[in-house]
Amino acid sequence: QFLYFIGIPSPPVTQMGKGNVKVVLRTRPTENFASEYVKFQDRAVNVFCPKKKGVGGVVNNACEHFTFKFDDVLHNAAQDITYDSACQGVVSSVLQGYNATVLVYGQTGAGKTYTMTGGPDFKTRGLIPRAITELFFELSHMPEKAFEVSVSYMEIYNERMYDLLSDSDSSSNQLTIRDGGSHSMSVKGLVTKSAKTESDALSFLFDGNTKRATGDHILNANSSRSHCIFTIHVSSRSRLESDGHTMCSRFNLVDLAGSERVGKTGSEGNTLKEAMAINKSLSFLEQVVVALGSSNRNYVPYRQSKLTNILKDSLGGNCRTVMVANIWGEPQYIDETLSTLKFATRMMKVQNELSPNLIVDPASQIKALQRQITELKAELQMQNQLHGKSHVKYDLFSDDERYELEKRVQQFLAGEIDDIEVRNLRDVKEYFNLFRACVTRAGAETEERLKAEQASHDQNDGTQGTGKAKEQSPPDGMGELDGATGFGVGTGAASKGLRQNLMSQSPRSDASPDAQSPVQSDPSPDQGGLRSVVLPDRGGAYEDFKLNEGAELQNQLRDHARSLRDAKASKAEKTAAAQVLRSELDTLKRSIESKTSDDYDYSDADYQMVEDLKKKKVEFRQLCDDITRLRTDIQTIGKLQAQSRQMLITNFEAWYAKTYNDTGHTVHSNNYQISGDANDLDFELPDPANDQDPESLEFYRAQKLTQSKKTKRGPGWVAARGGR
Repeated sequence: QFLYFIGIPSPPVTQMGKGNVKVVLRTRPTENFASEYVKFQDRAVNVFCPKKKGVGGVVNNACEHFTFKFDDVLHNAAQDITYDSACQGVVSSVLQGYNATVLVYGQTGAGKTYTMTGGPDFKTRGLIPRAITELFFELSHMPEKAFEVSVSYMEIYNERMYDLLSDSDSSSNQLTIRDGGSHSMSVKGLVTKSAKTESDALSFLFDGNTKRATGDHILNANSSRSHCIFTIHVSSRSRLESDGHTMCSRFNLVDLAGSERVGKTGSEGNTLKEAMAINKSLSFLEQVVVALGSSNRNYVPYRQSKLTNILKDSLGGNCRTVMVANIWGEPQYIDETLSTLKFATRMMKVQNELSPNLIVDPASQIKALQRQITELKAELQMQNQLHGKSHVKYDLFSDDERYELEKRVQQFLAGEIDDIEVRNLRDVKEYFNLFRACVTRAGAETEERLKAEQASHDQNDGTQGTGKAKEQSPPDGMGELDGATGFGVGTGAASKGLRQNLMSQSPRSDASPDAQSPVQSDPSPDQGGLRSVVLPDRGGAYEDFKLNEGAELQNQLRDHARSLRDAKASKAEKTAAAQVLRSELDTLKRSIESKTSDDYDYSDADYQMVEDLKKKKVEFRQLCDDITRLRTDIQTIGKLQAQSRQMLITNFEAWYAKTYNDTGHTVHSNNYQISGDANDLDFELPDPANDQDPESLEFYRAQKLTQSKKTKRGPGWVAARGGR
């Protein structure tokens, strides 16, 4: 007898890096095991393959002894041991955002489908059902994250892809492979169904298994005639942090069709055609594996078959890959066993690049950057206070502050002051903008003056020379330096209205206190006809507008703010109540699970506890519905509030421009964005009447659901594919 040795599984992936494909060898239990040819030693396999005698005196120099080493060797191992060895840590890495693939390879009849899907009862279930169970078990213990799980199931039969979860019974459902770049492959048209519970995912698996292409031959009465890929899609985001980061990962579980020798299977007709397609695709798979393991080969032939193209992520891409190599260790299959071991050794040389799949929401990223800017401003303000610069500001200039800067520029240009105090980069930018406005307007006025001189020269019929024209003084003091206000810009025609000009504004101290109009346009005697324009403070005008013309919109805005405040308070109250109720549910659930056993006699208090759990679940779901409704109300009220605010500001701009003939300023409004999701939690109660493992409840429930679907559907789908 031989002992099997369980190796130490690879640790779960926790950071980006490279990793080789993990290979686990599993033997099919048989009474006629070739112990004289195959021997196990720890994780090594020693194979003796006697060479055939040469024909016609030719010497056969073929090697007879082979030694292979793998990550683990399982001889006559049960299903749970196989899962622990092959998949331990894989589900955890999927939940951390890493892609993963588990595939089975071997000759026909070696037990690949049994390893992957298992038998009809709970104890003999395979890798896929156990992975689904572990996945949802881990999700139930991670309440700080919100998960979305969906599954897809497809098969490749005779180099044609079929969707096993499609509701259509037609074989014309053609799927196409789409390359997303960087080893990111997807199948266009493949149905992906949401699985909110463990029983949903198992039901989809069992339903797809009923549609698989199978056949019979000498070595296997229920042989898989296609490659099948069951994929679990997982996306997660934090409930506690609003950073907008979403982790997305795929978990591929691949059941490869078995390689077979036609001379041993006796295949003919349609079965022979299927065997040729299977062997051809497996041959292309081996070419890809050989190319990935070679250090001096730059091209990898992924596109030679649909199987290798779909598995591009799993082979040499961003994925954690595990292969279970199945062998049938009887003497007559020693050649097939040796071929499988050689392929498994090549697979161990394939190296994948592991990195989490992180998706950043642009809107959330903008919020995070805005929050970071606010924090940096606060930090900068604190540093200024520590260094005696508390008067330095970094916000946008108000109308009063901008007026003071304009006044300093005018004094500097007039020669009244020699220096302008610059406190930070904010002042520098604003001063440059003011000087640029001065230069631009002065240039425009100079151009107008020259055009007027040219027109006057043309009217005199060329009798006056250019020298005399230069001696003429500019009309209305246009372009001349004025002692009080800097550059003189002249006046326009009265019919054209007031001309708003930066350098033509007089200091506020010069405005007449007896003025009755907010706009002063009378020329001062000491300014040589210079017309000054003084606009009222926009802040004060805005407050006056809200009390008069914009009173109705202002009242609407206040009503929206009041409704929004009430809705947020109600949502916070219900959220706190839901958290307390959820804690009570967890306590009841743990108490019930602790009493679930085969020999436990349930009392009336236990059944009352179950009833309390059901009532609290109903109450909890009602609170979740209320929170969802309030969230919708908050979003709606926030949008109405933003619309009212924008309408109020737009109307004020139009009113201000019409009243004071000013369009040079813009009032900016804040946009409200309210988002969030309520906890979407579910609690499953173990069935006290179940006489087996309490974890098997979902398994048998999914089987029952699949059986009911199969009864309703009838024979159509597989038969429609023809020949089976």
